[in-house]
Amino acid sequence: MELKKYPECLSNILLAKESSYPADKLQKLHEREEKCKNAKPIDTEHTPEKFFKLSYPVHPQIPFIIDGLECRQTKYGSGIFTTRDLKQGDIISIESPAFAFLNKATSYKRCCNCFKSAMMSLLPCLKSASLMYCSTECRESVYKKFKDLDEVVHEYNDAQSFNYSKAIVDMDEAFGGREKLINFLRCNDLKKHKKTIFNYDWNDMTDLQEKEARFKCLLSFNDDLNIPNAVLNCSREITQENRLVIDAAKRIGRIAIKFGVTVKGKTNNTEAVIEGTSIFNFSNMFKHSC
Repeated sequence: MELKKYPECLSNILLAKESSYPADKLQKLHEREEKCKNAKPIDTEHTPEKFFKLSYPVHPQIPFIIDGLECRQTKYGSGIFTTRDLKQGDIISIESPAFAFLNKATSYKRCCNCFKSAMMSLLPCLKSASLMYCSTECRESVYKKFKDLDEVVHEYNDAQSFNYSKAIVDMDEAFGGREKLINFLRCNDLKKHKKTIFNYDWNDMTDLQEKEARFKCLLSFNDDLNIPNAVLNCSREITQENRLVIDAAKRIGRIAIKFGVTVKGKTNNTEAVIEGTSIFNFSNMFKHSC
């Protein structure tokens, strides 16, 4: 309440009431609840979409970048070109990550499903406090994706394994099932399959269509990477059926290590630590990945 996070306070108060809060302390809880309800609401949801605005009209096919940007092939390779004069400080893109990796060491700060920062109101997994969620919806979403709650907890004991497993189940969902995902991987040489956001019309896409397009663009990033210190183990047994899928998940891991944008936060000793890594379909094209 002192931080003026009133919605989070009310949520925590409700959880306390539902969890047999001591009767002798309920009166103080009610008083805090009334203060939160009567307090002036403030906008605590600082999303990029609310805070920033694109500096120019949006692209007709890609609503998260400005009009006047295009991808061209040159003798040096693919690159992003602009058809308008840009000046320092112009905002040319506001996009959501195609995929995000969470650092287990700071998992108490962010939802392991959607990556949202909600340190004051995260909900623990029903079997392990190591897994935290911003809402019951995100928690149920992970349980539904992994099918088995024990599998979620087991995978999360090794943060690397959980991230790869999450990449696999997210790809399954995006492509409409494992069979369709495997069929795509079998029919496409990822070294030659070069798709960027400019190959799609992002208007009126369903959520699943957008997820599929994002993963196709992601898997098109340059993977000729030399990362000697990267640990790319996956705990799942590699069979002939899922080898392609695991290789695709590892590919995403390598791309994240090489081209990903790290999200940094501060601990009590003010030292900046990496809370996770995000991969973007457009922004990462500025890092030689295209």
